[in-house]
This record gives sequence, C-alpha cells and structure tokens, in this order.
Amino acid sequence: MRTPRMSMAIGGAAAALVLAGCLPGDTRPPPAVVHLTVEPSAADTAGFTTTDGWQISFDRLLVSLGGARLGARGIGGRDADDSACNSYAGAGYERLFDFTVPGTQKLSDIYGLGSCGVRLRLRSPGSDALLGQGVTADELAQMQVEDTDAVITKGRPSAHVRGKATRNAVTKRFDWTFRLGVSLHGCISADGASFASDVFLVGNEAFPLAVVVHGEELFREGPDDSSPLRFEAIAAADADGDQMITLDELGAVPGPMLDADAGLMTADGGAPTLLQLIYEDLVLRMIRIRDSGPCVGDPPQMPR
Repeated sequence: MRTPRMSMAIGGAAAALVLAGCLPGDTRPPPAVVHLTVEPSAADTAGFTTTDGWQISFDRLLVSLGGARLGARGIGGRDADDSACNSYAGAGYERLFDFTVPGTQKLSDIYGLGSCGVRLRLRSPGSDALLGQGVTADELAQMQVEDTDAVITKGRPSAHVRGKATRNAVTKRFDWTFRLGVSLHGCISADGASFASDVFLVGNEAFPLAVVVHGEELFREGPDDSSPLRFEAIAAADADGDQMITLDELGAVPGPMLDADAGLMTADGGAPTLLQLIYEDLVLRMIRIRDSGPCVGDPPQMPR
C-alpha cells in the first residue's frame, strides 16, 4: 500500500524524468582541465640568507588562494578581449595553505578550451575554505577576523607571516598580517618573452600548472627582481628595542629612494615607507606561476 509520502516521491521522480527528456543536451565539445597545484619555494621551508648577512626563517606562512578561472591571455585585465578563451567552469572557493610545509598540494581544477590566461585571487578565506596540510581550524578562524591596520580599513586577512631573522648574536622577530584582496594574472615568463599564466587548451587534455609561493620576496629592497634581499633597514625599524618588528614600526620608516620608473612612489611623488613597500608591492610578488616573474595584480580590493 502506498503512503501519501511514497506517492509524492514517485510522482516527483517521474516529473524529473519527463523534464530531463525535454531539456537539450550539452552539445559543447569536452573541455580540457587545468590542474592547479601549489608549492613553497626552497626559502619558505629551509630559510635563506640576505645579502646583508641576516639568516631568515619562517615559523608560519599562511596564504589564502582561490577564485581560479580562465580569461584573456597576457596582461589581460577586467575589460580585455577573452573571446579566444571558452571558459567552462572556474573554482570559486579558497584554500588556506601554510607554505612552511614542504611538498605539492592541490589548489583547484578549472575547465575550458582555447587560448586562455589563468587568473586566481589572493583573498581572505571563507568559512568553508579548505585547509592545506598543517593548517588548523583555529588558524582559519583567525584569518576571518575583520580588523583595521595602517593600510586597510576593516579588512580580513589574506596572508599571515611569522618568523625570525638572526645575525651574529642578534635575533629579530616579525609577525605580520596582510589584508589585501587582489586578482592576479599576466605572470611574465622567466625569459620575459611570454606569460607563464597563458595556456592553450585542447579538449580532453590535462594541463598541470604549479603556483609557487616565495616568502623571501617580502624582503626585497625594491619592487623588482634586480633588487637584493636585505633585512638591515627592517631590523633598524625596531624602535622600542623589544626585538619584535611590527607593521606599525615599519610604517614610521622611509622606504628606499626609488625613481618613478621603478613603479613605487606615493601619491605626492615621495618615497614610500617600508610598510607601503612590503604591504602594497612585495606581498603580491610572492605568488608566481612555475618559475615566472611576478604577476599583475588588479587594483587592490577590500577583502570579504
């Protein structure tokens, strides 16, 4: 004997079958898949020595990445012509990674055909973000706390770095949180002749693509590859002598004197502070595609 609930279930299933029979099939050709992975640089896991003799190591290097999708090739941009790229599906979620953990981890799979450029976002993780190896639920919760700093008003963290620098008998520590929300694309190739973020996708093929995070980029003297890795100016910013260098202390110290061609000037034409150099330029330089140079970042967006 059928109960009313059974009759409703059977009727609903029948209706679904009828509806499915009326819908046209997806006639698009099968897409290719881009397998995006992430991994740390050697400096993230083993530490490194700056040109001025400081040995730097990371205790934690938390970075939230996600929102991967396909768009226009090259420098691209929000209004670029992406008609040569047929994007089937992106990956809207985030993963929170600790890049002091060695090895390769999955970021996401995205699907499409044609001549495309890969884009991804540095942004605060959502409550449903997936956790990379070694990342705890407490750390995810901390990355969702909205706060204000000298650069961002009411933002949630997208990256957090904690570590130390030692030279001779002196040890300085740093514990910095960054609240940038930026879309990254147009990652120039190592030889400067093309873009490592560009892919040509043919149906049913798999295209592996590694995102490499370089924490050492936070210690460039300037926003270009020719600038050395240095720590002395950061060490000297420790105004209260407690051996802990804060972002507020970096905000009180002038940055390097660079000309306008270096791409780093304040609105009034002056030199930035060390805080502005690290927060607004060097954080973005951490994220590369394979052995690429830095990626282009869309104008910073307030994190969610």
